[in-house]
Amino acid sequence: ASTQTPTIVWQTRSGKVKARWQEKSALGVAPTTIDFSFSAGFDAPQQMLLTPDGETLYLRDGSELIVLTKAAQKFTVREVIDLTQGDKKHSVRTIDLLAGAYSLLVTHNDGRVSQWFDTLQNDKRTLTHIRDFKLASELKYLLPDSHRKGFYSFYTNGTLQSHYTTSEKLVLFKRAYKQAPAMAAMSNNERYLITWNDDSLKVAEVDNSYPEVSL
Repeated sequence: ASTQTPTIVWQTRSGKVKARWQEKSALGVAPTTIDFSFSAGFDAPQQMLLTPDGETLYLRDGSELIVLTKAAQKFTVREVIDLTQGDKKHSVRTIDLLAGAYSLLVTHNDGRVSQWFDTLQNDKRTLTHIRDFKLASELKYLLPDSHRKGFYSFYTNGTLQSHYTTSEKLVLFKRAYKQAPAMAAMSNNERYLITWNDDSLKVAEVDNSYPEVSL
């Protein structure tokens, strides 16, 4: 769901994708609620991500990504992207929005992580591959920082790493866990990491100041 505007997108039990948002009306008039149903071609995506402003929606089906934008009381397809870039060995596991939602992190099944930015080409916005991070194939999932341009990687053996996307800096927390937690979240101030595993929550204090500094 978005935070700046009341836009929500959801998938029904039957696989249908629907959206609802409000548009401002004249001064003193209540906002207009828009209900939008996506056509059958968008049914049952494996993953959905909505940017915080509610204007861009990413639907992933396998390694194919559909980018939709909101305008004129509907979502329309802006582009369809093959996230493997034609190489099937880079099949996609999941996608995440990096802090600020200006770029997309794509986790591939072979341990590769690719970063994609919205760029302007020939006066049109397009999602463009920028860089790759080669991580181990034992990668379980990523956790983007709350505000900084970085992310944490969790591995099946419990190893935890911190990456900063615009430098080569890597912080390794050796065997921080016995195994990869079932899920993890970062506090808004990026000082605490909370994880869930075996029906219990654990909170860890993170000492990772100035990850953007690379020596």
